[in-house]
Amino acid sequence: MTSRVRRVFSSVLFWFLITLLFYIYLLSNNFLFCTEKIWWDDFYHISSSFLTGGLISFLFYFLVVHLPKRNKCRIMKDNFRQCYLDVKKEILYQIIFASQEGGRKDLQADSETVERLLTIDGFQAAFEGGDEADTGIYAFMNQVSKGGDQYQEIILNLRILAKQISYVLHNYPITNAETFNFFTHLEAVLTNLESSTPGYDQTKYLTDFIGKVYKGFSFIEGHRGYDIIEKRIEEI
Repeated sequence: MTSRVRRVFSSVLFWFLITLLFYIYLLSNNFLFCTEKIWWDDFYHISSSFLTGGLISFLFYFLVVHLPKRNKCRIMKDNFRQCYLDVKKEILYQIIFASQEGGRKDLQADSETVERLLTIDGFQAAFEGGDEADTGIYAFMNQVSKGGDQYQEIILNLRILAKQISYVLHNYPITNAETFNFFTHLEAVLTNLESSTPGYDQTKYLTDFIGKVYKGFSFIEGHRGYDIIEKRIEEI
């Protein structure tokens, strides 16, 4: 509640409305109630000049500063969202390709399959379980642990996402501390992943991250049922 009140009192729109209400109150008093009072003329002229100047300043700020800033923020947020969705889809293609080379015959890289696997339930159904090296998520893990094109493409896309997050953190006014901390931590995780080298332990770390994103899984909350990164982008 305190943070909400603080945001209200720091809002330019709030003080514009307060100024406008005072100006309307002043005008109504001038024409309806106080026209016969001796002191009113001087008070009215001084107050109306001050309030008129304030309203003009607010209008100037709104047109010159607020609207361009809001438009820039909207473009940055839309670009961030699209960048993340593009990276997520590209990594999914590499997961499918690596799984195919790892022995899976039930996955195809067609648009229908990709759209299905981009959903929480679809990905979980396709990669949950499996007790053989060429089933479930293991076909993917065994293939990317060797390095190769799919591993390199995944790392490249993680690097792209990390740079995008860094740009947003430095240029977008994220006012929610929890959301800001989330993206700061995510940038650190991605930086750690992109600097890793092929191998079983490193691949397990990468697979755990993929599971959290595509399956909507958290070791603390369990299965969320949604993509936490996409949700956080909507919250900024």
